[in-house]
Amino acid sequence: MKDAGVQLNVYTYSIVIDALCRSGKTTRPYDVFSEMIDVGCQPNAITFNNLMRVHVKAGRTEMVL
Repeated sequence: MKDAGVQLNVYTYSIVIDALCRSGKTTRPYDVFSEMIDVGCQPNAITFNNLMRVHVKAGRTEMVL
């Protein structure tokens, strides 16, 4: 994203995490989340909701609680 000139902020990271979750990826959203934290971007409630969706879709609801 950075190479394409996209401004990286909580909204762009949350959108990417959401897209990965919706496409059935189970580990890549956490890679993006780690990158987000590493660059100093603070996640918000939407970010965490998107990450919880990964576990719900995978049937791992105990990870959400």
